[in-house]
Amino acid sequence: MSGFKRVFIAGFGGAVTDARVADLLLEYAVQVGRLGTTDSVTIPTIRHGRLRRTSLLLGPATQIVVIDDDVRTEMVELLSVEEVRSDLGRRILTLSQPGSTRDIEQDEGTDVFPDLDLGSCATGSAGASPA
Repeated sequence: MSGFKRVFIAGFGGAVTDARVADLLLEYAVQVGRLGTTDSVTIPTIRHGRLRRTSLLLGPATQIVVIDDDVRTEMVELLSVEEVRSDLGRRILTLSQPGSTRDIEQDEGTDVFPDLDLGSCATGSAGASPA
């Protein structure tokens, strides 16, 4: 059995998971952030002494801290660790390949919100009726 790490995410607190799962989760979060997209993953965790499946939303602003944990869980086998490792590894590989279907590209100068007038926000006239 491998070691354990504690994963902290802003607004979530922390939970213990398999060390390799924690490392892959962090690596995947970096890839998701680089692409400016979001994704959710479910990992096996130990939280408050109970086995749980924890779903996490990852995105460009996700704040994750992963630290080694010496929690005494020699007799605890996290469910689906190999499946989660494989899934995260596949997701990382998919995101890191150029031209992948999840690769987000935006042409320079492309207006995502063509009707949004940021100039009026800067002058304090946001929401004002046109003269």
